[in-house]
Amino acid sequence: MSIITIAAAQHAIQPADCWLDFAALAEQQASTAAGAELLVFAEYGSMGLVAALAAHERATLVTQLAGMQKFAEPYCTLFGQLARKNNAWIVAPSFPFAIAPARYVNRAWIAGPQGQLFFQDKLHMTRFEREQFDITPGNQLRVIDAGHFRFAVAICYDAEFPQQVHALVAAGAQVIAVPSCTDAEHGFHRVLYSARARAVENQCFVAQAPLTGEAPWCEAIDINVGTAGIFSPVDRGFPSDGVLASSAGTHGWAIAQCDLAQMQQVRNDGQVFNLRDWQQAIPDITPTTSGR
Repeated sequence: MSIITIAAAQHAIQPADCWLDFAALAEQQASTAAGAELLVFAEYGSMGLVAALAAHERATLVTQLAGMQKFAEPYCTLFGQLARKNNAWIVAPSFPFAIAPARYVNRAWIAGPQGQLFFQDKLHMTRFEREQFDITPGNQLRVIDAGHFRFAVAICYDAEFPQQVHALVAAGAQVIAVPSCTDAEHGFHRVLYSARARAVENQCFVAQAPLTGEAPWCEAIDINVGTAGIFSPVDRGFPSDGVLASSAGTHGWAIAQCDLAQMQQVRNDGQVFNLRDWQQAIPDITPTTSGR
């Protein structure tokens, strides 16, 4: 099976009055991407649940993080059920998960169609996450073997680090999922251009799924901008700009069929050998001085 269908969400954040509201919305969102083999939701899309917390739990970012933990177990169960129901792999909206008292990671759970459940924590923290949200960096990378394709997750800022994504591709990832959450056009474009660059550098597919809309009930994600996109190598057999699909001007999903055989053909005999030439040694840099 050479061609896989990937769906990246332009994930409009919505407040959930209760857990059942959140679950129903997630089920509705997943159903609109029926037929895709990989669904990628946005970074911090879980924070719609903050609206379901009691008033004292919503009071500060600290109390919101603590209050969210009651949803962690049903959250995993929910996306596991959706993966089985849709016969797809799902990168769930990332969740601020407690790994110790008052110590949280930005975690994307990854659910498979046969009950598999993995996770990827974000490794690089933005200034907001580090200085105000107090999120702890993860320390492990994972490549998921989905049977007929392999994929990995680079959460938002992580996609801006070529060495991290290249390590995932070198370990076998053919698709990189990039859930993102950015509150300004500058941030969105940093992640967007990084995602497209990673597709060129590694001759792979990259699916970016941004959070969008306003969330006045949660300071951490009060403003969110972006459009979803699925990007390919820029070479023979692919679009000249490397954009397979975009949700620009719409809401919902960017959906594209990604041909793994064509990707491999480009790696083997493309106009350039971006992935192979990563191995080329870089010569020492010789400093120069002014003068004669």
